[in-house]
Amino acid sequence: MWTTQGKRRTMLSKARIAKLSDVPITTVKSYMEHYEEYFTPQTESGGKRIGYPAQSVEVVRRIRELSNQQLSRDEIRSALRQEFEAVWTLEQQPSAQYRPPVASESSDDNPFREIALSLNAAWEAVEAVNQMNDELGRTISKQKQRLVERGKAIRNLYDLYNRQTRIIAALEERLDSEAK
Repeated sequence: MWTTQGKRRTMLSKARIAKLSDVPITTVKSYMEHYEEYFTPQTESGGKRIGYPAQSVEVVRRIRELSNQQLSRDEIRSALRQEFEAVWTLEQQPSAQYRPPVASESSDDNPFREIALSLNAAWEAVEAVNQMNDELGRTISKQKQRLVERGKAIRNLYDLYNRQTRIIAALEERLDSEAK
């Protein structure tokens, strides 16, 4: 346990995260490499690493769950983006709807007004693209699931057809043998 500003914080090593999440440490290290924005190690003021936040265990479990669903890294990243904050610090995190501060747009005599307007427009465009990307990811996941279900249905029909063909062949043989 580690305490900062009167708050009790649990910092975990990679090995401890692996044990608590019941995921092999090599897999945890791989997850931390591929999804590093969700595994920022915390440091003391002197720069000494003290570990990873306790929530890292939940992130590892969720990545494992999504990986077991055969989702791509981009799909996993999209799901994580919706469920977890990307970077943790020991201080209070901004909300997921964080918008970087820009100069005020309201004042006509503001020399940075055009820049502020441009930054706001760019930020809104980024938010729109992120929303479209998330929606596209959800749509792709749904389509993928539908294709899997259709594939299973086709496979079942094919198996049924093969069984019926074998039954018909057996009946024809039986009729032929009875006719003789």
